[in-house]
This record gives sequence, structure tokens and C-alpha cells, in this order.
Amino acid sequence: MKQVTLLCGLAALSFSGMAQQVQHINQFGVSVFEGSHTLKPTHRADAGTRAKLLAAFPGWYIGTDRWTGGFTELNGPALSIPGSGLEEKARNAMRSKLAVVGLNEAEWKLVDTRTNTKGFTILSFEQEVGGHTVSFAKMHVRFTPDQKLARINMKSYGVPDLSLSPSVAEAAALAKAVAGMETADITSQNIEGDWQWFPIPSAAGYQLHPAYKFTLTGKTEQGGSVPLNAYGYVDATNGDLLYRDNEVKDAADLHVVGRVYDKGFTLPSSLKGLPYIKADVGVPTMLLANDTGLLTSTTPTSPTTFQVSLSGKWSNVISVPDGKTTPTFTSVVTTTGAIDSFPVSSIATSRHINAYYHVNTVHDFMKSLYGTTFTGMDYALTTNVDATGICNAFFTGTGGSSINFYPSGGGCVSFAEVRDVVYHEYGHAIVSKLYTSGMTNGGLNEGQADVWALSITKDSVLARGSTIGAPTSFIRRYDGTPKVFPVNLTGEVHDNGEIIAGAWWDYGKNVGSVDSMSKLFSLTLTDQPDGPNGTEGDVYFEMLIDALINDDNDGDLSNGTPHFLPLVKAFARHGIYLLQDADLAHTELGHQAKGASITFNATLTVSHPEFFSGLDLVYRTSRAAGAPWDTVAMTDLGAMNFTATIPGQDAGTLVDYYFAAEDIVNQTGIFFPSNFYPPAILAESQSNIPYQFGVGLTASKIFDFETDPGSDWQIGIATDNATSGRWVRAVPISSKVSGNIVQTGNDHTSGTGSCLVTANATSTWASASSASVKNGVTTVTTPLFDISSYTTPVIEYYRWYGNDRGQFPKRDSWRVNLSAGSAFSVPVENTNQPDYSWRRRIFKPRELFSTTNKVQLLFIAKESGSTSTGNSLVEAAVDDFIIYEGADLSSVDETKVDLARIYPNPVSGTLQIVLPGNTDATSIQFFDLTGKVAAEVAVTKGASHYAIETGNMVPGQYFLVIKMGSTIQTRPITIAH
Repeated sequence: MKQVTLLCGLAALSFSGMAQQVQHINQFGVSVFEGSHTLKPTHRADAGTRAKLLAAFPGWYIGTDRWTGGFTELNGPALSIPGSGLEEKARNAMRSKLAVVGLNEAEWKLVDTRTNTKGFTILSFEQEVGGHTVSFAKMHVRFTPDQKLARINMKSYGVPDLSLSPSVAEAAALAKAVAGMETADITSQNIEGDWQWFPIPSAAGYQLHPAYKFTLTGKTEQGGSVPLNAYGYVDATNGDLLYRDNEVKDAADLHVVGRVYDKGFTLPSSLKGLPYIKADVGVPTMLLANDTGLLTSTTPTSPTTFQVSLSGKWSNVISVPDGKTTPTFTSVVTTTGAIDSFPVSSIATSRHINAYYHVNTVHDFMKSLYGTTFTGMDYALTTNVDATGICNAFFTGTGGSSINFYPSGGGCVSFAEVRDVVYHEYGHAIVSKLYTSGMTNGGLNEGQADVWALSITKDSVLARGSTIGAPTSFIRRYDGTPKVFPVNLTGEVHDNGEIIAGAWWDYGKNVGSVDSMSKLFSLTLTDQPDGPNGTEGDVYFEMLIDALINDDNDGDLSNGTPHFLPLVKAFARHGIYLLQDADLAHTELGHQAKGASITFNATLTVSHPEFFSGLDLVYRTSRAAGAPWDTVAMTDLGAMNFTATIPGQDAGTLVDYYFAAEDIVNQTGIFFPSNFYPPAILAESQSNIPYQFGVGLTASKIFDFETDPGSDWQIGIATDNATSGRWVRAVPISSKVSGNIVQTGNDHTSGTGSCLVTANATSTWASASSASVKNGVTTVTTPLFDISSYTTPVIEYYRWYGNDRGQFPKRDSWRVNLSAGSAFSVPVENTNQPDYSWRRRIFKPRELFSTTNKVQLLFIAKESGSTSTGNSLVEAAVDDFIIYEGADLSSVDETKVDLARIYPNPVSGTLQIVLPGNTDATSIQFFDLTGKVAAEVAVTKGASHYAIETGNMVPGQYFLVIKMGSTIQTRPITIAH
């Protein structure tokens, strides 16, 4: 059962002191899955697996897991399966069709059967291997109303080594379970009786280890009021803490009415009937009001006394400070049709009345969508009002489940009076009952709870006026800059939840109906998309596929769905793409010879090739402000092996490039290298560096750090204040978190030598945090280099950086600054994106300082935590620092030539060419990739602007060659129409 908290931080509120009042509910969260989306799998499903599935499920859509190679998604035209019941049919499908890819039907245990509002029945299975549950493993088998197989979606983690067994004592495991929770008030801690198989992600796949599941109860802090109801797993073979999460998530006739904020807290309240409210009449006869608050006694006497309680079919309000009692009042009715208002008194405040009213509102809304297919919330939910604390509300699934609201204080109104918050908390209650074992993923849980609120209010702003005296304040809003995966992942569940909630809100905008969005959203939840914290990319993608399947009307996703484009575009706006788990294998190009054509090769792997359209190479040869990026459509040589060629370049040219995968609706949002985003999408501070190389470079100074580089290199300076992880020159010792690399164990030069690295742990077995950068800054300063003798100086270094595998992912940035002999005022790099590999950074200092003869670099690794707030895992390394001469030493200096402006590229209609100055073109030609002239443009003496219609040219890749006197300009052009 789930417990969820609404507010982990109120940074969006306008009240400046608010954030310090909020208690952090998931502050003790740990997950080995955090950052796993950045891992590059070393293998994927082979063609044989896909072929076997296609033979078993002809014409079906097949999705495969990016690590295990097994299938995750099967759906298509409904199939008849033999069997006398749905479970027998499901098991027959496993035995007859899935055994060919290694599935063992005996391992899967039926745990739930649900029928949705479209009449589809979903059977939910969990996995047991060798008598032990596999954590997070699941399978859902979907049947049509006429009992045909329509879908199987599964999350499996491979086959465990059955020889493994626990070797860590339970007491030692419990000690690890509470590590780092010194500020909590833990009243009980327990290990479950039987261990489970826990999947640990790595580039090579999942390793299934025996793990103890533990539970912790108490309060999130000493003397605090927010419950702690945590669970997690400790590796039973080595004692590593693998996972930890706090389940606390954010009616004679008498018409009973109450004054409520039915249109939002910032608008005037109204008298509204209190639906389904209870009353005792005379000798206790329980009456229940209808949905308008109307109570009717069939045996009236005059006068009739009604003892009315703020309790009903769907909500039982408890006033916590008043002995945990339910507010009541007495009404004496002398005539039929009487109306009485639930009075506001010392016990029954507007907070209690509002909470009661809005719980009934959200229940009835939920039932309007699910009807009788879901009855899990058809009971009186305990609604605790004025619990001890301020600025918070939360749902807890323990003890029968309840939603809880604090009184006003600390700058916040009581959230019991804010309808959005009531709906949000009730949303947590819904999935606690709708999901077979409750929803695991915190980000999805928070996001879906927001969607319930948005669906009822039809307002993109959540909780307007939630700060006292500030009617424009709010908690979250979905009408501004979208939160995007994975850039806006922070590890904090409410932040992560804004990504998926924003996708659903945007879908409602795209189809022009919040109600239509709500219907599809509620239907999609019945498929139970989910996964552990740290796997938001997989979970949100699964929800997109679930949404498409529920929107589909013919069992065939390949021909789209009625709302395919609005759905895909809404999710894509938040970084959730049809090609979400694509992987690219590419060796970054080395430096190239001048003038020689340059070939790029890459291999793409996608789990859903049906959604794939093409792979582009995008590159630029100038870093001047506004310099264009050119796009080349890569050629598929077969089996998703791609190639592209660009013309040779002059000596001293630096080439930046990346790859972009495009889906069938022309969405381009998947880029490589990992964590790189084009400048048009994100600023450099939020993006990794692209791939880079130089042309015609001659090495002049080389520092490989195999030996002492000399005293001119300042490895650490007096003002450095990091308490650990300071730079050293050493052979690096690797560190890992649950098998995932943090600090490199190899230098760049040879793989076995020295480099500059942010400290070393005592051994590879030491804790990953034992020598990481903590609580401050550590720096390396290069010598002051004289570059006056260089015609075109170029500086290169390789770096390793990680910052997202600790408690505060991506909180800190990697920075490299440049100085021309004074302050280090010009950034060479400033990014919060990690890259756990050796990456080349190459630049021309004179592009940053136009006139300088001396340059110096400062490398900065920083961790901004403290012993009170906790630390993140920051590691960095630098190697192979080289200064090149970029000029062509075999020829005399050439005068810089101005080039023509050519746009747009790609082009679907008119291509514009603007010649520089008073230059005349002597020829303008298009060549195809074989070198043949494909088109020629008539040139006119004195003309400086050419508008070329490309409509009669075959779409594809061309080279545009413009001759201007002795200058020849070549530009690859993509024609797409």
C-alpha cells in the first residue's frame, strides 16, 4: 500500500520563507536505478528473438528491453487462444507462443484480474524463481471482450544464478537499511521473512541478487509529524543498500449544505449540498443523503431531530486535535423541505466541510470514468483535518489508508480548503487500490495525482492562492515551459512527476478537451504502467504505449490511432518519444587530414523499429555566433548500420557533430552522444558536449600526465575548500554504485597510466563516496601558455565527469574557464550533464579571446552539499592536454574569404543563396552522392541573391558547389518534400 505526500518543496510559491517550513518526505530515497537511462547497453535483442516472436504473433507490434534483449511489448490483431477461462488462455499463450523466447510459464503467478470500461480484461502476473519473488517483475495479459488475446506487456530481468544465496546477516542488513537516516525518528525496523531476487542494472544487463526486503516506520524527523513508512532492499550477498523509498506520498426532508470553495480558494465560497452525508433520526435510524445532501425520513414525526455527522459513503472527516472525533450538529425539522447549513464551530470549521465536500467530488468524478469496473475506493476514506504540522498534506496507505491535511500556518493556507490538493491526495488513494500491489514509481505517482486534480478543475495551475495573502501563488503549473525527460529529472518525485503530468495536460490541449484527456488517462492507468524509482524513462514510455493502445480502435498500432499525433506530440514535448530507448554505437572520429572526405559510421538499435523513420548526421564547421548546423540524412547499409560522408575540410577546421533519430511522425528528440541536446533546445549549461574533432592539426605541446607535468601546473590551490576528493595526479582507482561506474579506473592515454583525478579511494571495494568531491571546490590550473607564435592555436583535453549517482543528481556542474592572463572569466565548459566516459573537448582560444598571446585554463569540480543536507557523488578526471597548430604549415597564409549564406537546410521549397559583398558567382551546381551534376543554376553577372526552387528535384542528399572567382564553397544540402 502506498503513502504519498503532495508537497516536498514549495519553491513555486511566492512566499519566500516557505521552502524552509516544508518537511521533505522522500529525503531518504535511494535507488540503484537512478541514472540508469545513461548506461549504454553492451547487447540488445538479436534478430532471432524478434523473428521467433513474429512467427508466433504474425502482424503484431514487438517491443524489446534495452538491457535483457527480451520482449516488453506485444500487441496486434486479436488472436484466438484455446482454454476454458482467461487464466488458462493466458497460460496456454505462455506455453505455446512465449516458450520459444525462453519464458517459463510456471514462474508466473496470477495476482489480479481487472476489466476496464472498454470491456477489456487484464490479468496481472508476478514472477517467482526458485521459490523467491523477483522484485518489480510483472506481466499483464489483455483480452478483448470476446476473450481473444490482444496484448502482453512484461518487465522481466533475466535469469538469476540459482547458486547465489544470502551471506549477510539480517542484523547487518538492517544497519545498512537505516544508514544516513540519523535525523529520522525510527520506531520499528524489520526484515521480511523471505528474501527476493533484486535486479541490479548494468551495461551488460541485470544482475539478480538475493536481497532482504525491509520496512521502517516512525517519523521523517525527530519530533516531526510526517509519518515514515519506508521499505527497501539490501543486497544479501554484500550488504549494499539497493533501494529505499518512503511510501508516505505526497439529507422529515433536510437538505444539508455547507460553505465551500467549489471554484477554487481564490474565489468566493458558495453554499453547496454536502453529498452522501449521514444522520441519525430518533431511535438511531441511520439515514444517508443523496448526492445533493438531501436527507429524507420515511417515518417522520413533528418535530424530527436529525443528528448529522460530517461523514458519509465516501469520506469520514476526523478533527485530529479534538480527540480525533467526527464533527456533528443537531437540526430540529418541523416542516418538510428544510434546509440547514453545517455550522462552523470550534470543531466543524470550513476546513472540515471543504475536505468532506471535495473528497465526495473526486470520488464521483472517478466513478464517472470507471463505473463498476473499479470499486476499490467505494468506502468512506478517513479524512484527517488539522493534523499536527504546517504547509503540507499527504496520503498514507497504512492502517486502512487516509488523507491528511495540516491547518494554516507557516505562510500556507490549510490545504483542506484547497480543492486541487484534496483531489491530488485522493489520486494517490486511487492508484493504491487500482494497482495490484500499489504504484511503485514516485514520479509517476505524483504526476498522476496532479492529473486527477487538473481533470476536475480544468485549470493548468495547481492550488491557486495556497500562500496566505497571495492570490497569485500556486504549487505547480502546466502552462509554461515544459518539464522534459531526462533534463529535468532531479530525483525528487514531485519534480519528476511534472514531466508526465505535463504530457497529459498537453494532450488535453492538443485534442481541445480536458474531458477526453481524463477518459484516456483513467483508462491507461488500468494497465498499471510502473517501475522502480530511477526508471522514469521506461515508465513514462510505457505509459505512452499504454495510451496509444487504449486509444487504438483496430488492434494495429502501425496504422496509427484516432489521436496518435496529438498523443505523440504531447509526450514528445516532455521528452517522451516513440524512440525513447534507442541506442547508438559510434566511435568518436579522430582528427582528420585536410581536404579528404570524411565518413561517419554508426549502428542504431531501437526496441520499436516500427516507429523509426531515419537517422541524421548533424554537424557544423564554425562556432561563430549563429553559425549553421548542416544535416545529412544517413544511409542505412542494412541491419540499422548507417553511414554518411561530408566534404574534406581546410586545415584548422574544428568539426562538431551529433546524431538525431527521427520517428514516423517526424519528431526528432533522441540525440547522441548521451545527454547532448542541440543549442536550439537547451543551453550549454544543461547539455553535454557534442562529438568533436579537428582537421589538419599538428601537435605542439603534449601533457599526458604519465610523469609530473611540472610545477607550473597547480594541482589544487590555497582557496580550494572541498573536504574530500581534491585533485591528484595518479593512476585512477575506479568506484561504483551497485555496479555502475562513478570514477574511472583507466586513464585516457593508455588505459593503465596516470591522469589528473579527483582523489582516489583506498581500493575498488571502498564506498563510492569515500573519496568523491564533497562540500566545496577543487581546482587544477594550467600554466600560462604563450601562443604568440601560433597562427591558429587549438587546445584539446579529455575529461571524465559524473554527478548524478548520489543523493542530489545533477545539482553541481563541471566547469572549465579560460583566462588571457588575468581573471578566468570565459567559460570553455559549464554543464550539469554527466558523461561516464573519456570525452574530447577541443576549441580555438582566439575564438573566445580575439586578440591574445597568453592563455591559461582552470578546471573546476564542485560539490555544494554539506554534512547537514547530504552530499552527491561528484567525480572528475582530465588527461592528454594538447596544444596544436591548426594552420596549414605546408602553404603560405591565406586571406580569409567571406562565404555565401545558404538557407534553409534542409529545404522543402525555395533555397536562398546570398553572395558576400560584391562577389559574382561563376557557377552554382548541385551534385548527387555519386559525384554527378544533378542540377545547375544559371548565374547572372552582378546578382547577389539567388532563390532556387527545389520542387522538381528528387528528395535526398546533394552537395551544393558555388564558385566565386578563385573561391569554391561546398555545402551539403538535404532536399525534403
